[in-house]
Amino acid sequence: MALITKLKQICNIDPASKESCKLEYLLEKLEEISEQDDKALVFSQYPEKTLKFLEPDLKQFNTLVYHGSLSDSQRDKVVKRFQEEEHSRVLLMSVKAGGLGLTLTRANFVFHFDLWWNPSVATQAEDRTHRIGQKKTVFVTSLFTVGTIEERIQNLLKRKRE
Repeated sequence: MALITKLKQICNIDPASKESCKLEYLLEKLEEISEQDDKALVFSQYPEKTLKFLEPDLKQFNTLVYHGSLSDSQRDKVVKRFQEEEHSRVLLMSVKAGGLGLTLTRANFVFHFDLWWNPSVATQAEDRTHRIGQKKTVFVTSLFTVGTIEERIQNLLKRKRE
């Protein structure tokens, strides 16, 4: 399982070059979203590796971060800021910390930067935006690298959902 985790992390960020084709795509989409005055949630299962890597490149969107290392009061402040502040366009979230019990209706775009084996985990994360008070159509995008273990996971998830 450790090897699979490492392979999945390499799909997110090339450890040799520190580059990420997923990040390039995400930046392009977030610029469009920001221009439309919309907001986005970006989920990853790797807060220490992926969220920390993404945060500096997403500063232009006044990005906030929500993960399990935050205290309850810090988490509450992050959610309040994201919901109330117009200029905070992106919320980076750990799937485990942000998967249940939150209402984030200001976001109408959801990006899964990496994939869980269980499709219900992704669905629960997406449900943060599908709440009473959501006024817009919600768009969900799962990022995966073609020809890698991620493509296999994506195909497995598709079969599980059918």
